[in-house]
Amino acid sequence: MGAFSILLQMPVHVADPDHLDALAQRAAAGERQAFHELALAVEPAVRITIAAHAPHPHLVEEMVQATLVRTYQRLSTYRGGGTFVAWIRAIARNELRMELRSHRRDQPISEDLDAVLISAQLDVLEDEEAAAEREKSLDRLRNCLHRLPPQVRRLVEAHHLEGRPVAFLAKQMKRTANWVAVTLFRARRGLAECIQAETGGHHGF
Repeated sequence: MGAFSILLQMPVHVADPDHLDALAQRAAAGERQAFHELALAVEPAVRITIAAHAPHPHLVEEMVQATLVRTYQRLSTYRGGGTFVAWIRAIARNELRMELRSHRRDQPISEDLDAVLISAQLDVLEDEEAAAEREKSLDRLRNCLHRLPPQVRRLVEAHHLEGRPVAFLAKQMKRTANWVAVTLFRARRGLAECIQAETGGHHGF
């Protein structure tokens, strides 16, 4: 078994999430020693993430360093909550994705093995990114739906998820069709504002 395969199978041990958040906060305030400790704590997780997708082992070290540099530049955007490892892994995947795109642009269209490997790994990364973004969008929608008043939430679900027409819902709820239409309009507007606020890290409703 090669060293590259062994690396992928090694268990990853990281520090306590609260400790990482504290280090990140200190590093964001300009404390270099804190960032040094933070980088040492999360580097194994970053290395494993990159090694799982890099088409060549020689890219791993380069992308680990690029990820740590980008992380340092973006520390002020980290929101805490014990998610630092997931956050830096997302940065690592994004850095690798940009690097692979650059390589693919520079390589002529051919059946060269390097070109095939780069294209395949980029497709995997982009598929994972799209799936992750869809899941985040669904989570935001679920959160915002649960903030609606129960009757309004049920109305939205019946109309948009179950396909119940406005006239049917008006009759079922003993309301006018205009009331149902207006309530649905306001609910959609509220959901849109809530989702936008969730995306920006604030709370809607």
